Amino acid sequence: MNKIKTRPLEENNHAYRMPPKEKVIFSLISGVLLMLASYLFFKSLLVSVLSILILPILSKYHEARLALNRKRELNYQFRDVLYSVSSSIATGRHLPEALSDAKDHMILIYGEDGLMVQELVKIAQGFFESKDSEEQILLDFSRRTGLEDIANFVEIYFTCRSTGGDMEHVIIKAADSIVEKISIHREIQMLTTQKKFEGKLLTGLPFLVIGFLEITSPDYLSVMYETAIGRVLMATALFGIAVAYYITSKITEIEI
Repeated sequence: MNKIKTRPLEENNHAYRMPPKEKVIFSLISGVLLMLASYLFFKSLLVSVLSILILPILSKYHEARLALNRKRELNYQFRDVLYSVSSSIATGRHLPEALSDAKDHMILIYGEDGLMVQELVKIAQGFFESKDSEEQILLDFSRRTGLEDIANFVEIYFTCRSTGGDMEHVIIKAADSIVEKISIHREIQMLTTQKKFEGKLLTGLPFLVIGFLEITSPDYLSVMYETAIGRVLMATALFGIAVAYYITSKITEIEI
């Protein structure tokens, strides 16, 4: 098999920074939506333009969400790595060889650009090219991903190696336990997907209602735009929508 060219990875996979092109696209789309939402609630060009100042906060929040999705994808792919490692260990392969075999299996499933494939390539380079210590390679792997399941697997492996335990039995049992945990977590995420969609729908509903009223009965909401108390109420409503969306997103993030 041809040698894989690794793409640059983040210093760790539990942090994410949008590339310049992605950041520009996100800023343009978010800026337009912010201005439209602000104009709907305040009917003021000044407030609409000033709403762009919120973009840095939205950008940080979006990057945090992308980092979380990246970690989850890595965790799900690690489940497949454990299946492969367990099979290789059961046939008498050592862990470096088992991880190298897992890399080839993961390429078939996720392609050469798969997140976990890139990590396994770095591990293979450390083992067979750089000749780094096994401990350093696996600890770096755990640190980069920031995943509890990977940290537990690495800790179990080194504990077993230092105590002289039955490596094959311990690794297979640990892998089975971690795989079960990851599978349960994925099922929970699938069950909460509908609730997340409902939360987004409810968040967008007030904007649709106000937009509909503005088109069909422009005078109906005039008092909310022309009086001080009306503007305060609209600002409070907009803030409440943002808080409700944040709370909903947190409630549906269930970790095990």
